[in-house]
Amino acid sequence: PITVEEIAHHVGYSRPALSRKIKKELGIDLSAFIKQCKLEEAKDLLAFTDKSISEISNYLCFSSQSHFQKSFKDKYGITPQAFRRSV
Repeated sequence: PITVEEIAHHVGYSRPALSRKIKKELGIDLSAFIKQCKLEEAKDLLAFTDKSISEISNYLCFSSQSHFQKSFKDKYGITPQAFRRSV
């Protein structure tokens, strides 16, 4: 896993400055942006790999499989399993 501090350091910002920049540019806070990126990656992993939902959840560093499934459904209106069956 990559930390926010590592990202901030890499782009030459402090963590608070990076958070402000993301909020200003994208209109969402940094944690929401990171979650959005993880969920987009999850869609690709579900569509193009045979990794289990548990493996995907772990790979993307969600705190639990249930948190991953709830986040996915909240964002896309469909469970990861149903999404996989639909592609």
